[in-house]
Amino acid sequence: MRHPLAATAATILIILLQGIAPALHAQETSSKEGRTWFRRTIDFFFFDIDTNFIEADAYRMNVSLKSDIRYDNYTLRGGRGDDKALTISQRPSYSIGAYIGWEVLTVGWSVNIHETFLNRGSKTRNTDLSFSLVGTFLGCDLYYRNYKDGFRVVKSTGFGEEPNFWDKRDIDGVETKIAGINAWYIFNRRRLAYPAVYAHSSKQKRSCGSLMVGASYTLHDFHLDDGALPQDYEDFIEAHSELQEISYHNISLGVGYTYNFAFLKNFTANLTLLPSAAYHISRLKQMDEGTPIYKNLNFDLLAKGGLTYNNERFFAGCTAQFRTYFNRKGHSSIVNNTGTVSIFAGFNFWRKK
Repeated sequence: MRHPLAATAATILIILLQGIAPALHAQETSSKEGRTWFRRTIDFFFFDIDTNFIEADAYRMNVSLKSDIRYDNYTLRGGRGDDKALTISQRPSYSIGAYIGWEVLTVGWSVNIHETFLNRGSKTRNTDLSFSLVGTFLGCDLYYRNYKDGFRVVKSTGFGEEPNFWDKRDIDGVETKIAGINAWYIFNRRRLAYPAVYAHSSKQKRSCGSLMVGASYTLHDFHLDDGALPQDYEDFIEAHSELQEISYHNISLGVGYTYNFAFLKNFTANLTLLPSAAYHISRLKQMDEGTPIYKNLNFDLLAKGGLTYNNERFFAGCTAQFRTYFNRKGHSSIVNNTGTVSIFAGFNFWRKK
């Protein structure tokens, strides 16, 4: 069954293509006075730059290959009077995909290398879908991930020495679903080229930084089957049943800083830090209707970085993104760390007039 957010992402993509495509096609041939309000708005959000700091791409389209390594883990803590903590992690996921970009839009498809080529007999499949729109100072990411294979215990504390033999071993019965949208706004929009590293549609000529604001919404499901863990771990989970199966909504808003370092010709490096105040609404799935819904304020952190080489015709580089979600359930807590490292290479074509 298709996840509702995946269908929403597809709908948004169609709307964007239908609305932005005419503006992109006409932006170079129309005078400012002759443009419609919609085309002027698109130009303002995605193409208005200071050419002393940013060099716009000379081509309309690009194609690229990208390889991703993704990592997720969950640390479960009991809270007051309980010093036990259990960290469950998904094995790193390796994927490769082909992408095509048109101005500020990039779409593509990737496959999981391990599941597709190395483990064809696996009964479960992990799903990872994403869509990005990156403009000069406004952008968004939509994503959906469903992981139900390849989890293991990576660390345990407070259980004594005997259970540690389970560390680094695979376990069954863990499933996670994450769907959400991230959006950001760059204040120094005309001088800092955020797409130079993350969309390859421009080049940073002079180093520059900017304050930014970000907002995100995440819907997260976490499920752990009974009997999936050894007995000492099971006793810990049973004592804190709110950690076994939960669903929570995360709404966050933050202020951060991003900096582009143009240290050599055709090279741009970026570092972005975005701490956020997050409002969590959590519901325990296996409890009766009288169980309260937890609502609390926490802090999340997004860190991004990348390096790109772009000589107008060809580009290559790497990016990394890490995010931490803090979530409390009464006295218990779950901390989710997720990270993605990407390596890419491609070329531009269809030169602009």
